[in-house]
Parts: sequence; C-alpha cells; structure tokens
Amino acid sequence: MMDTSASDSSVIDATMVDTTTPETSVLGADTHEPKYKQAVNSGNARALEFGLNNCIRCIEEARPDKQLGVLKNMASEVAEYVRQGLDEATALDRINAAALRCDIVHRFGLEAVHSVLHAAFSSSSALKRLSRASAPSLIRSTASTPASGSFSPPAAADRFRLIPFGQLLSSTSPEALIAGLIPRVGLTVVWGPYKCGKSFWLMDALLHVSLGWDYRGRKVFPGPVVYCAFEGAEGYKKRNDAFSQHYDLAIVPPFFLVAARMNFVADHGALIDAIRAQLGDQTPVCVVLDTLNRSLHGSENNDVDMAAYIQAADAVREAFGCAVIIVHHSGIDGSRPRGHTSLTAAADAQLAIRRDANDIVTVKVEWMKDGPEGAQITSQLKERQVGIDKNGAKITSCVVLPIEDVQKANAAGPRLTSDQRTMLTTLQAAGQEGLSLEAWNDRARDAGIGKTRAGKPRNSKLYDLRKALTDKGLIQETATGWKANQP
Repeated sequence: MMDTSASDSSVIDATMVDTTTPETSVLGADTHEPKYKQAVNSGNARALEFGLNNCIRCIEEARPDKQLGVLKNMASEVAEYVRQGLDEATALDRINAAALRCDIVHRFGLEAVHSVLHAAFSSSSALKRLSRASAPSLIRSTASTPASGSFSPPAAADRFRLIPFGQLLSSTSPEALIAGLIPRVGLTVVWGPYKCGKSFWLMDALLHVSLGWDYRGRKVFPGPVVYCAFEGAEGYKKRNDAFSQHYDLAIVPPFFLVAARMNFVADHGALIDAIRAQLGDQTPVCVVLDTLNRSLHGSENNDVDMAAYIQAADAVREAFGCAVIIVHHSGIDGSRPRGHTSLTAAADAQLAIRRDANDIVTVKVEWMKDGPEGAQITSQLKERQVGIDKNGAKITSCVVLPIEDVQKANAAGPRLTSDQRTMLTTLQAAGQEGLSLEAWNDRARDAGIGKTRAGKPRNSKLYDLRKALTDKGLIQETATGWKANQP
C-alpha cells in the first residue's frame, strides 16, 4: 500500500487512528491494521473519505525537508483509495490544494511535484482532466511546465482556497522552534540595548537547535540554521571556538553563517536562492537577521520602509516554512524596540534581553501570539580563552551558561588542578599567619611539585601555580609572604 521509507515517522503515526473515536467506531473489527484500513479495503465510502483526510493531514504536517517524500507516499495511498472507489476528481483536487497551501511546489519545483503525482495517478482520468484544465493549476501538461528554478503564481482560486469547517484539523506537529520561546514558523523579534548579549545568547540557543539538543529543558525542532551576521561577523568565529571547546564538540552542527552585508529588502530573493543552492535538499528551520539596522536601507521610523522589510522577512518564512528571527536594538528610553511599531505588530513573538553589571543576561518572553508569556531564561556570560594570536596575546570569547550551573560552580569553589590544590592546601595548613615565599616553596617541593625530574628547583612552575591561585581569588600576598583567603 504505502512505502514509508522517505516519510517522517511522526507524520506516519498521525494516520494511526484512535479506534475509540466516533470517526472509527463503525469501521470494522479488531485486527493488526487500523480499522479504517480494513473498511477501505471493502470500499466503505466513509472510510475512504476518512483515509483521504488523514493523507491530506500528513502532507500538511510534514517537516519542510520531508514534504516531497511524504507527498509521494500519500499520493500513492490516495491512488489506492481511488481504486477502491474514492472519487478521483475529489482526491486530486484535495491533494492539489494541499500542495499549494503548503508551498511544496515553491520549495521543490513544479516538475518534481508533477512527476510525483503522475507516478501515483498515471492511469487516472482525473489527472488528465486537471492537465487539460483551462484554469491555471498546480498540475499542468509538460508543455506548460515552467523552466527549472522558475515559479508561476497559482491562480486566485488556488491561492485563496476556502477550507471547509470539517477540514480545519488541528496539527500534531511541534509548534515551537524552542518550546515556550520561539515559534517554529513565524516572525520573532529579539531586542535589547547595545552590548546586552543578544547575539551571544541567540547563537548559543540556535546551536542547540541545530544539534537537536534540548535547550534549558525545553524541546527544540532540530534542523539547519542560517545566521546572517550583518555586524561583527569576525567575532562569531571566536564564539564558535568557545562553544565547541566548552561542550567538547565532536560533530559539526548544521549551523551556517552569512557574513556579507545586505540590503535585505532588495536582496532577500537572492538570499533565498543562495540558501537553496548551497543547502541542497536541506531546508533551514530558522533564518536570523542580525541586526535590522545593518540590513535596512531606509529608516526604522518610516512605516513604508519597515513594511517592506517585514514583507521581505515574510517571503523568507514562506519560502522555507521556517522561523525568521530579527535582532533589533532598543529605543532611547530602553522600553521597547527602536523605530516604527509595525515590527512589533507583525511579530509572532517578542523577546526582550537585559544584561546587568555581573554579566547576567535575562531573556523574557514579552508576548507570544499563540503561547504563554512571561517566561524567563537567565544566563551568565563567562570569558573563555580560545587560543593565542601570532603576537602571543590571548584570544578570548564568551560562552553562555545557565545561571544555575554558574551558581553550582561558585558554591563548589573554583576548579583546581592537582598541583594547584596541593599548593593551596600547603598554604592553608599554615593558618592565617601564612608563609614566607621561601618557606612555601620549600613545602611545595617537599610535596613533590616545583622540581625537575633531576630534583632541581623549578621556580617558574611555582610562580605559575601562585598566579593561578591569585587569579581565582584564593590567596593573597602579605607584607611578610603569602596567606590563604578565608572561604
């Protein structure tokens, strides 16, 4: 009946009907098959219609990168229903409308969709009817198929299809890119003052998305991320190193940086084409525009300029069925995003970011159209050395850590190497009077550190250990020597 190898397992599960519902109570006896499948095989008209609805729902709920495979499988399933007695014209009309509604033709091209449906309905008179139809349709004869890469807008009847109440079925696919924070599809605004950690936090969160890791206990919708860094692009390379080293990353996440300057309103079409060309059969789950100011050739306060920018962002969202995140600065008083209010009005979610003097970064969900508001994520930026430059200077960046992890680490005390702990314990044993430098060095050597293999003193090693303990705030120099700080 149906080859499920190319389809998403969560989508296929949607066809397994709960047999306790009124829809399935009349559809056959208990066996290993869903009841409606048994009734379908016997030509039950109600079961055929139910099966068609399930197939349409699977198409609509498929992940963008799985859509063509799911369309192929569902078209084959519906073709079987037609052979069992389902009205073929109705079936093809429904599939046609679903493919248009889900932008499958825009995403994969008319030729690919045309080939899939012809393969499934090769003997169907309804397919021939649609191919001959005078009104524009998704399914056209080969002669009228646009050249590869082009797309002809569907007719108004297809674009503005009236969906009957009975077909308004709720989706079981994930609704969030990050649960409770960022919608899976739609426009999200992330805003805050300059240097508040917006980009640090967002990059960290989306690296979790690209890796398929839960983010702070929240489920993510995994997939490729395209991050357009319109300012400070060089800094993202160091952030990448800091993230990779902190998590000891052994795999390469599908996270892609665009480091080119852009007039987004004029260039969004080229950006869409570039993403498609370079990602191939991958579809991004998120595209980030960081920041609005550096990609808008116009005024943030002008309603026409901002409307054009929002329309361009919507075009990216529609092209990939993804989340589009706009990073923006705050206004003069810091109470709202800078510029015209049409941006906030168009957003599906808005997140405000603040950073205090202790580098504590707080992200708050100010509002969300289809979800709870007020959720907060608290993090701390921690400096991390990622290398040494050609002049011998340290190369540093920051990692974004959950505040809970920072507090636990602080409560447990600084991490020490074995030699650092030995050096500290030796000094602590002397009490508050401390030790002279010579006495401390002697006791450290007696404990087995600060000597070469030949047993000769190695003062540089002891100096490095003292400096490390000083930097961690564990010891201090006095007028007569050194002493350990009280916990």
